[in-house]
Amino acid sequence: MPWNLKHLFRKQRVFVLSLDGVPYSFLAHEIEKGCLPHMGSLIKKGSFKPMNSVIPPVSSVAWSTYMTGKNPAGHNIFGFIDRRPNSLEFFIPTADHMRGKTLWERLSDEGKRVVVINVPVTSPPRPVNGILISGFLSPGIHKAVYPPSLVPRLKEWGYQIDIDAQQARKDRRAFLEDLRQSTQRRIQTAMHLMAEEKWDFFHLHIMGTDRINHFLWRGWEDGDPFFAPAFEAYYAQIDRFIGESLLPLIESQKGTNLIILSDHGFCRLEKEVFLNHWLMEQGWLKLKSEKAKSIEDIHPDTKAYSLIPGRLYLNLKGREPEGRIDPDKEYQPVLEALRAGLLSLEDPDTGRRIIDKAFMRDEVYSGPHIKLAPDMVVLPHRGYDLKGGINESSLTRESTLEGMHTFDDAFLFIKDREIKEEGFSILDVTPTILSLLGIMPYQDLEGSCLI
Repeated sequence: MPWNLKHLFRKQRVFVLSLDGVPYSFLAHEIEKGCLPHMGSLIKKGSFKPMNSVIPPVSSVAWSTYMTGKNPAGHNIFGFIDRRPNSLEFFIPTADHMRGKTLWERLSDEGKRVVVINVPVTSPPRPVNGILISGFLSPGIHKAVYPPSLVPRLKEWGYQIDIDAQQARKDRRAFLEDLRQSTQRRIQTAMHLMAEEKWDFFHLHIMGTDRINHFLWRGWEDGDPFFAPAFEAYYAQIDRFIGESLLPLIESQKGTNLIILSDHGFCRLEKEVFLNHWLMEQGWLKLKSEKAKSIEDIHPDTKAYSLIPGRLYLNLKGREPEGRIDPDKEYQPVLEALRAGLLSLEDPDTGRRIIDKAFMRDEVYSGPHIKLAPDMVVLPHRGYDLKGGINESSLTRESTLEGMHTFDDAFLFIKDREIKEEGFSILDVTPTILSLLGIMPYQDLEGSCLI
């Protein structure tokens, strides 16, 4: 790993601002239009580059990769929903399921004081040398905060863990106002803690960017008379925070490094795609009855099934409860046949290919938890959002969502530094942060320092 010894001889701090699901191409476009003047000025003071996410490119997996410096087979988080070992039972993974130390735990061990706000997959909060406020999926503020003594102050500041994203399906104008207010309260909370607490590392996460992208991306692209300006107004709110509050504070304190990043890209969503529907049509998947509602009801004759997004599992003998595929003789040829079929899958309305890439497990994962990884992961062409529903009446349908995640087109910005690499991924961010703080990289980290 590249290592710059000058970091050893002066005290450094790092502030990380993460904007969930914000694409590099979107920021570049908005900056060029003059819509994000503060961000436009800031990127001239450092290095701003596109970054790859992780496979699959969902927030829970990407931020777990960021905070541990490991791929999913190293940290044990493979999706928003994961499969219990040797069963067909499913659960939502939390920090309790994450394996390995997080960045803030490593920094705590090094005597650094940390403040971490709202990062996904930090619930329930693990003890740190400092403060950790968990992100979405936290059951309530009393169980989301370490140390718990901070809770009264958060209540006083009106802090919200998350908004009700489902509100956007009913009333998008109310959703926008809730998003604006919750973001402002999170920003104000961060400013309080930056000023009142001692810290060496501070991470503020904005989840609202992912939320608004999911529900209003098409409206922004198409120039909707109400929602396009509202979309850009939300990003302007963040831009003002960066330029008017965050940057002056960062620049007033020598030795404070600024990193801004996202965890995955975003694009327009055209159709939802139900891979289990295709698997059933092709004879790969069979259900015990027509009333079956989940993967737990698959028939023993099943060969393969899918979990969101684009994760394929074989019905493997010795792993699934009623597995039929021989892991020694059939595993590889069955997977090859499945990959060939998926790569030829076409949109019935347009004839356009749906699947862009299909990866065998060993091609993208390595580590102690690889046996829990999907046997194959597929990435779709832009516009096709892969779902895992059972008993859908068609392969594709329109969605109530307007935007979807992409593997490429995340971004990384580091102030006053040169990012020397190209084609890097979110896996490389933690080694870079450690370098900025003068900490020699740990041997078990998988990424590389980028500066």
